Amino acid sequence: METLPQTDLDLQPVDDESAYVLLAQGATLLTVNNRLSTSLHETYARRQDAGAWETPDILPLSGWLSRQYDALVTRGIATAQLLQPTQETLLWELVVDDWNAARSRDELLLRPLAAAASAQEAWRLMHDWRVEDDALEASTIPETRQFLQWRERIRSLCAERDWITRSELIARVASAIGQGALALPQTCLLAGFDELTRAQQHLLQALLQQGSDVRMLAAGPHRGEAGRLLCTGSAQEIEQAAWWARRKLEAGNVSRIGIVVRSMTFIGS
Repeated sequence: METLPQTDLDLQPVDDESAYVLLAQGATLLTVNNRLSTSLHETYARRQDAGAWETPDILPLSGWLSRQYDALVTRGIATAQLLQPTQETLLWELVVDDWNAARSRDELLLRPLAAAASAQEAWRLMHDWRVEDDALEASTIPETRQFLQWRERIRSLCAERDWITRSELIARVASAIGQGALALPQTCLLAGFDELTRAQQHLLQALLQQGSDVRMLAAGPHRGEAGRLLCTGSAQEIEQAAWWARRKLEAGNVSRIGIVVRSMTFIGS
């Protein structure tokens, strides 16, 4: 796996009005997550005057990559089974558990599930930023050396059973695009990407080279007010947030209310 230099793609910005016109003409809009896709679908629907309209092609990048890979499988170009997120997590846990079972008592991992989660995240970052194998293999850090052992086991299992992880998907799709093996949107819009990883840049470069018009949805101006409220604990924070949301609803001057929760751990009364 090669490492690409950080490249600033010269993507033309597109405003909201132009974006919705392009969507009506068949453009694809890729978002950074599901939540933004849902929000943009709702916004598009509110703008329609007719009673019925064609559903715009708005979806998260991860969903679009899966759709492209499905097309490769349908055409017989790819054969590997794409692992679901829970399947991949279980695979990492099994690899770490097997390694732990072969250790002496002094070498046992105290938190194998946490170690597996960290290794899986390292696997994702390695692919997101197209890190060379040599760069990792030259490391003398014990944790890195341990990750490399687990990584090789993951690669071996995937090769034996013809599996592919979602972290590897973007590189596989980018390669297929470069080979002209996929039908591509004439216009591709992006929304919500504050920073493009090297893998994402590589994918967009492949799209551009194959003739797709790739543009970035310009972020519009947003105004808001911020405040701080001192609470005695998490339970009071949740109670105050609930009262705040109720007041907003009763006022009737907002269409959507969001509460960002750092941890969803249940707090009893």
